[in-house]
Amino acid sequence: MKSETIQFLRRIGISGAIPPKDPDRFDSISSLKLVEKNKIPLLFLRSLSNEERKDLEEESERCEEWHENFLKLASLTSRTLMNEGTEHTFFKTFKPFPYTPSDVDVLLRDEDSLDRTIDLFEGQRFEPLERSSYGCTFYSPEHDLNLDLTTRIDVSGLVYLDKKHVFEETTEKRIKGTKMRTPKPYADLTITAAHALYKEQLFTLSDYYTFVIWREHLEDVLEFAEKGRIKPAMLWALNLASEITKSAFGHDNEILKTIDKLLKDEDEGEEWKADEDTFEMPYNCPLSFLAKALVRKMSEDSKARNTLPKFLKNFADPKTVGEMVNHFDRETY
Repeated sequence: MKSETIQFLRRIGISGAIPPKDPDRFDSISSLKLVEKNKIPLLFLRSLSNEERKDLEEESERCEEWHENFLKLASLTSRTLMNEGTEHTFFKTFKPFPYTPSDVDVLLRDEDSLDRTIDLFEGQRFEPLERSSYGCTFYSPEHDLNLDLTTRIDVSGLVYLDKKHVFEETTEKRIKGTKMRTPKPYADLTITAAHALYKEQLFTLSDYYTFVIWREHLEDVLEFAEKGRIKPAMLWALNLASEITKSAFGHDNEILKTIDKLLKDEDEGEEWKADEDTFEMPYNCPLSFLAKALVRKMSEDSKARNTLPKFLKNFADPKTVGEMVNHFDRETY
């Protein structure tokens, strides 16, 4: 018997690659909880026929408004920072499908610009929620979304990706008429994998669809991951994407062939494989797997080693320890 996740994937398919299957075995209303946990409600809703969407009109309107507010907030943020001359890039924010994030993530290149940038958004009636020496989270009442400004890519003070690698691989795109600075797709894919492993310990269907829809960029991800010393995260994500695709759609598809070729060409591809027979999503990363990846990270990355004392100091706080432990039991974030 197929899992709920696999049945869902077969019904939705993958845009431009694998058509939907098993349409008669699909309950759109019961799928809402699954797609919300996996951060793909609008991708799901837009995949439905008009008839299937009838019972979900209110949810569709809510998600369409959410997506529109997200784009408006990103547009306002980009214009504000560009007009100020602040070097920045969005990251893990734009996906190759209609996305409904809880926040907009912006990486600032110059740490000295943080205070000035915070003052800038406070002047635009953004409400500061949480501030640290290297970042600030704002709430925008107008958009009902958070804006997360940071000068580092970290978890509890531990830098797991040096931002210099990200800024070396950015590009400019135009979204709704506004210029946006973002990582190139293969760099954003690698950031997505690292964020899923080191930061969240969860791999969602949002992550999966990002990988398989951006499949034409996969051939460049391992080189970037090697440079950023986050190759275990990328191999873990590729192995998960392979197993999920195989379970849902079988072996005879180009997506699986593309991913498996990358893994086959890697000597350590099998080493970072998830030990699972069936998949329910989001997928929780085992603590032992994360520990192994962090040990590898410490051995290879001087930036991570230099920020390890801050990470360990945070673990002296029982609240931080509790939050980390809860990460391994939660269903979403």
